[in-house]
Amino acid sequence: MASVWTIWKDRCTKVFQNVSPNIFLSIDCINKLSSAVPTDNPTVNSPEQRLTWKPPENDFLKINFNASFVQVSLHGGIGLIVRDFAGDCIKVQGKYLDGGMRAGIEVEELECKSMLEVVKFAVTKMFREIVFESDSEVLIKSISEQTSYVHWMNQYIVLDIKYFLSKLNKWQCVFVKRDANG
Repeated sequence: MASVWTIWKDRCTKVFQNVSPNIFLSIDCINKLSSAVPTDNPTVNSPEQRLTWKPPENDFLKINFNASFVQVSLHGGIGLIVRDFAGDCIKVQGKYLDGGMRAGIEVEELECKSMLEVVKFAVTKMFREIVFESDSEVLIKSISEQTSYVHWMNQYIVLDIKYFLSKLNKWQCVFVKRDANG
């Protein structure tokens, strides 16, 4: 997981900032991420508490996804990872979005487009029982509740997401803090 995450971050840096990755720094980052072990008894509500990924229930898959964005060019990218209840990686995928976002709402729009791509991906792979995790609270609330919290120009994307979610057997959308979505 640490390797996949580091490679994804290096790729985004290369694509969006045109900075070539340093292999030694990447290996160092992978080693640091791999050696991080959560404590057995974390203090509740402690600011030092490290948020960690939690596996889904048996028979479910969990898809964590996120978007990255370059404001100057209005370009973005989506990354997703699919894991099972044992934490085993089933699939990793990234997609480049070539601009087209609307200035002012671009970050939220990209998060919505990310979720739509991820749900379409789950439907095409015929996944049936899925937990989707995102660090976009307004998006997750807009999907899970009747009220829409996203900008009105993004509401059509949420409707598309709900349409594709209806094709899945069981699903759940969960908001997680950014630290737990890495």
